[in-house]
Amino acid sequence: MTRAIILAAGEGNRLRPHTEDRPKALVPLAGKPLLEWQLEVLGRVGVSDITIATGYRADQLESYGTRRVHNPRFDSTNMVVSLIAAREQLLSGDDLLIAYGDIIYQPNIVKALLADEADVSITIDLGWQSLWAMRMEDPLEDAETLRLDDDGNVIELGNPPKSLDEIEGQYMG
Repeated sequence: MTRAIILAAGEGNRLRPHTEDRPKALVPLAGKPLLEWQLEVLGRVGVSDITIATGYRADQLESYGTRRVHNPRFDSTNMVVSLIAAREQLLSGDDLLIAYGDIIYQPNIVKALLADEADVSITIDLGWQSLWAMRMEDPLEDAETLRLDDDGNVIELGNPPKSLDEIEGQYMG
Protein backbone atom coordinates (compact mmCIF):
# COMPACT_ATOMS: atom_id res chain seq x y z
CA MET A 1 0.00 0.00 0.00
CA THR A 2 1.25 3.48 -0.81
CA ARG A 3 0.95 6.13 1.84
CA ALA A 4 1.46 9.90 1.70
CA ILE A 5 2.71 12.58 4.05
CA ILE A 6 1.65 16.10 3.12
CA LEU A 7 3.84 18.80 4.65
CA ALA A 8 1.50 21.65 5.56
CA ALA A 9 3.08 23.21 8.66
CA GLY A 10 4.64 26.39 7.27
CA GLU A 11 3.16 29.87 7.42
CA GLY A 12 3.43 30.51 3.70
CA ASN A 13 4.97 33.96 4.04
CA ARG A 14 5.51 34.30 0.29
CA LEU A 15 1.76 33.84 -0.21
CA ARG A 16 0.80 36.77 2.04
CA PRO A 17 -1.82 38.21 2.30
CA HIS A 18 -3.59 34.96 1.32
CA THR A 19 -2.14 33.11 4.33
CA GLU A 20 -2.86 35.65 7.05
CA ASP A 21 -5.97 33.72 8.10
CA ARG A 22 -5.25 30.19 6.82
CA PRO A 23 -2.43 27.70 6.25
CA LYS A 24 -0.95 27.82 2.77
CA ALA A 25 -2.44 24.41 1.96
CA LEU A 26 -5.89 26.02 2.26
CA VAL A 27 -5.25 28.92 -0.12
CA PRO A 28 -7.93 28.58 -2.80
CA LEU A 29 -7.20 27.90 -6.45
CA ALA A 30 -10.13 27.88 -8.89
CA GLY A 31 -12.55 27.88 -5.97
CA LYS A 32 -11.02 24.98 -4.04
CA PRO A 33 -8.19 24.86 -1.45
CA LEU A 34 -4.84 23.54 -2.70
CA LEU A 35 -5.06 20.66 -0.22
CA GLU A 36 -8.40 19.51 -1.63
CA TRP A 37 -6.92 19.40 -5.14
CA GLN A 38 -4.03 17.33 -3.79
CA LEU A 39 -6.24 14.92 -1.83
CA GLU A 40 -8.44 14.45 -4.90
CA VAL A 41 -5.45 13.52 -7.09
CA LEU A 42 -4.04 11.16 -4.45
CA GLY A 43 -7.42 9.45 -4.17
CA ARG A 44 -7.65 9.07 -7.95
CA VAL A 45 -4.32 7.21 -8.04
CA GLY A 46 -5.19 4.97 -5.09
CA VAL A 47 -3.38 6.68 -2.21
CA SER A 48 -5.77 6.76 0.75
CA ASP A 49 -3.51 6.45 3.81
CA ILE A 50 -2.60 10.10 4.18
CA THR A 51 -0.94 11.99 7.03
CA ILE A 52 -0.88 15.78 7.13
CA ALA A 53 1.97 17.42 9.06
CA THR A 54 0.42 20.57 10.51
CA GLY A 55 1.76 23.68 12.20
CA TYR A 56 0.47 27.17 11.40
CA ARG A 57 -3.30 27.40 12.00
CA ALA A 58 -3.46 23.62 12.38
CA ASP A 59 -7.04 23.72 13.65
CA GLN A 60 -8.22 24.60 10.15
CA LEU A 61 -6.91 21.26 8.83
CA GLU A 62 -8.90 19.13 11.30
CA SER A 63 -11.88 18.67 8.99
CA TYR A 64 -9.93 16.86 6.28
CA GLY A 65 -10.48 13.37 7.69
CA THR A 66 -6.88 12.28 7.50
CA ARG A 67 -4.30 11.44 10.13
CA ARG A 68 -2.50 14.52 11.42
CA VAL A 69 0.78 15.08 13.20
CA HIS A 70 1.80 18.46 14.54
CA ASN A 71 5.08 20.37 14.41
CA PRO A 72 4.74 22.74 17.40
CA ARG A 73 7.92 24.57 16.32
CA PHE A 74 6.70 25.22 12.77
CA ASP A 75 7.59 28.91 13.04
CA SER A 76 11.28 28.29 13.78
CA THR A 77 12.04 25.00 11.99
CA ASN A 78 11.81 23.54 8.51
CA MET A 79 10.11 20.60 6.84
CA VAL A 80 12.60 18.12 8.30
CA VAL A 81 11.11 18.67 11.77
CA SER A 82 7.64 18.13 10.30
CA LEU A 83 8.87 14.83 8.85
CA ILE A 84 10.26 13.85 12.25
CA ALA A 85 6.78 14.49 13.70
CA ALA A 86 5.56 11.91 11.16
CA ARG A 87 8.35 9.42 11.95
CA GLU A 88 5.89 6.59 12.65
CA GLN A 89 4.64 6.84 9.07
CA LEU A 90 8.18 7.27 7.74
CA LEU A 91 9.34 4.05 9.36
CA SER A 92 6.41 1.79 8.49
CA GLY A 93 8.18 0.21 5.51
CA ASP A 94 5.42 0.72 2.94
CA ASP A 95 5.85 2.85 -0.17
CA LEU A 96 5.68 6.51 0.79
CA LEU A 97 5.02 9.72 -1.12
CA ILE A 98 6.06 12.99 0.53
CA ALA A 99 4.59 16.22 -0.86
CA TYR A 100 4.47 19.88 0.07
CA GLY A 101 0.98 21.08 0.95
CA ASP A 102 0.99 23.86 -1.63
CA ILE A 103 1.85 21.75 -4.69
CA ILE A 104 -0.70 20.31 -7.09
CA TYR A 105 0.28 17.42 -9.34
CA GLN A 106 -1.48 16.00 -12.36
CA PRO A 107 -2.51 12.36 -11.74
CA ASN A 108 -0.18 11.11 -14.49
CA ILE A 109 2.82 12.62 -12.69
CA VAL A 110 1.89 10.92 -9.41
CA LYS A 111 1.31 7.62 -11.23
CA ALA A 112 4.75 7.84 -12.87
CA LEU A 113 6.36 8.64 -9.54
CA LEU A 114 4.65 5.69 -7.85
CA ALA A 115 5.57 3.34 -10.71
CA ASP A 116 9.27 4.21 -10.51
CA GLU A 117 11.41 1.32 -9.24
CA ALA A 118 14.10 3.46 -7.60
CA ASP A 119 14.39 3.54 -3.81
CA VAL A 120 13.99 7.33 -3.87
CA SER A 121 12.41 9.33 -6.70
CA ILE A 122 11.61 13.01 -7.08
CA THR A 123 9.66 15.09 -9.55
CA ILE A 124 11.58 17.69 -11.53
CA ASP A 125 10.23 20.61 -13.55
CA LEU A 126 12.52 20.88 -16.57
CA GLY A 127 10.60 23.94 -17.83
CA TRP A 128 11.01 25.79 -14.56
CA GLN A 129 12.37 29.07 -15.99
CA SER A 130 9.03 30.32 -17.32
CA LEU A 131 7.39 29.90 -13.90
CA TRP A 132 10.29 31.55 -12.08
CA ALA A 133 10.20 34.46 -14.57
CA MET A 134 6.59 35.11 -13.53
CA ARG A 135 7.44 34.86 -9.83
CA MET A 136 10.45 37.17 -9.61
CA GLU A 137 12.74 39.45 -11.54
CA ASP A 138 15.90 37.40 -10.87
CA PRO A 139 15.20 33.64 -10.81
CA LEU A 140 18.54 33.00 -9.09
CA GLU A 141 17.14 34.64 -5.93
CA ASP A 142 14.89 31.64 -5.23
CA ALA A 143 15.99 28.79 -7.52
CA GLU A 144 18.25 26.00 -6.30
CA THR A 145 20.89 23.95 -8.04
CA LEU A 146 19.77 20.71 -9.62
CA ARG A 147 22.15 18.69 -11.76
CA LEU A 148 21.72 15.24 -13.26
CA ASP A 149 24.26 12.68 -14.43
CA ASP A 150 24.06 10.99 -17.83
CA ASP A 151 21.68 8.35 -16.43
CA GLY A 152 19.23 10.93 -15.05
CA ASN A 153 20.30 10.54 -11.43
CA VAL A 154 20.38 13.67 -9.27
CA ILE A 155 23.97 14.51 -8.39
CA GLU A 156 23.38 17.95 -6.88
CA LEU A 157 20.28 19.49 -5.35
CA GLY A 158 19.34 22.43 -3.20
CA ASN A 159 22.35 24.73 -3.18
CA PRO A 160 22.25 28.43 -4.03
CA PRO A 161 23.20 28.70 -7.72
CA LYS A 162 25.81 31.10 -9.01
CA SER A 163 24.51 30.87 -12.57
CA LEU A 164 21.66 29.34 -14.58
CA ASP A 165 24.15 26.75 -15.87
CA GLU A 166 23.95 25.01 -12.49
CA ILE A 167 20.19 24.45 -12.84
CA GLU A 168 18.87 21.68 -15.10
CA GLY A 169 15.42 21.81 -13.51
CA GLN A 170 13.69 22.49 -10.21
CA TYR A 171 12.60 20.00 -7.60
CA MET A 172 8.80 20.16 -7.51
CA GLY A 173 8.21 19.22 -3.87
